[in-house]
Amino acid sequence: MLEWDDMEVVTMRRCLPLVMVLVSLAGLVALADCGCAPQQDAGVPPCFTAVWTCETVLFQLVVPGEYITASGSPLPPLIAGWRIEKMDGTVVFQKLFPDVPLGAWYQMVWDQRDLSGHVVAPDYYRLVVQTTSGGDVTAFVQVVQRPSLFSCTPTCLRSRACVPACGALFLAVERGGSTGCDCSLTLFFSLPCGCH
Repeated sequence: MLEWDDMEVVTMRRCLPLVMVLVSLAGLVALADCGCAPQQDAGVPPCFTAVWTCETVLFQLVVPGEYITASGSPLPPLIAGWRIEKMDGTVVFQKLFPDVPLGAWYQMVWDQRDLSGHVVAPDYYRLVVQTTSGGDVTAFVQVVQRPSLFSCTPTCLRSRACVPACGALFLAVERGGSTGCDCSLTLFFSLPCGCH
């Protein structure tokens, strides 16, 4: 006759295969990540901020305290201008402040338009902020086309975080609101796949 402790062992032995299957399935789902994990391809920057098409891109120069002590200058660098480039170096958009450079407090806004006022195509772009004494400071954005209502792909938007060197100038990049360049009414839904 089985006692209570023996029944627990038998129950645990029956449940162990089920638990193993569930753990394996959870692991496969985590590894698959719904097919939206970023791939490192040629021409893809190592880190970037992803934004949807027709979203503004907000960016600001960050001057850490260590930069001031390392540079020996009591004043932080000023912003002489900024530009957006394609990955091949072609200038897409540019703003210059030659007469009166601006302070690091200045927040730059790019509405994903080129110098002619046309909306840029989905791709990778380089943000370049020209400073008076710190050289050019760069960051990257990926403009991603939103999937249509009838798309079978998950609506994933994933960035790769950059870790700036200690004491180095860097750009803080954020997603902004809609630029109003998309006039169509589109409904979006996404599968729960852990993408951000």
